[in-house]
Amino acid sequence: MSDDTRRDEQRDETEGFSRRRFLEHTATAGGAALVGVAASRNSRAQEGGKSASGNRTELPKPVKLKGKMIEYKSGDLMIPAYLSSPKTQRVAPGAVLVIHEVFGLNDHIKSIVDRISNEGFVALAPNFFVRASEPPPKDATDTAALRKAASSIPPEKVKELEDALKKAGKQVDIKIYDGAGHGFFNDTRAQAYNATAAADAWQRTLKFFRERLGK
Repeated sequence: MSDDTRRDEQRDETEGFSRRRFLEHTATAGGAALVGVAASRNSRAQEGGKSASGNRTELPKPVKLKGKMIEYKSGDLMIPAYLSSPKTQRVAPGAVLVIHEVFGLNDHIKSIVDRISNEGFVALAPNFFVRASEPPPKDATDTAALRKAASSIPPEKVKELEDALKKAGKQVDIKIYDGAGHGFFNDTRAQAYNATAAADAWQRTLKFFRERLGK
């Protein structure tokens, strides 16, 4: 290791967990990636800010972000990322890589990173759109950019993915929430957010982290 590399690692230490150690950790069995995929059997159930039962969805109040923006080098690019570390212990049991949705590394994604660190894990969300030739959609009304950037995944395709993973000998746990539309976990969008499905998905995610990363 060169002196410059050693200095970079020392400078990037945050709560006892450096960027280098984070990336190494997530590349092994000790790391996990949180990837949001929302599939729905009834994509219209959340229109107008209502839940599948017809009740108005109440959005949580915004919280103050506690993490910080950092940068790391990948090839010839400097990748911006949001990093949040637990405050209650020196060394976290594991690290989680958070993959942002089509709207990029916004405050909603940062709040998820903070929620994960509040559970005792180091969490990092890189801005993957730094490599994109066009900027990400500004919001849900930017339909032209949305169509270019992504498309909703139908349940039958999710089932194909599940079957392929199991055939390859991989452990997989996929749940489709009836009545929950695309982006049901995004608590900043009343027209998409489904509090019941989001709460269940969060608990299932935490269970996965604790089983695989320890706590």
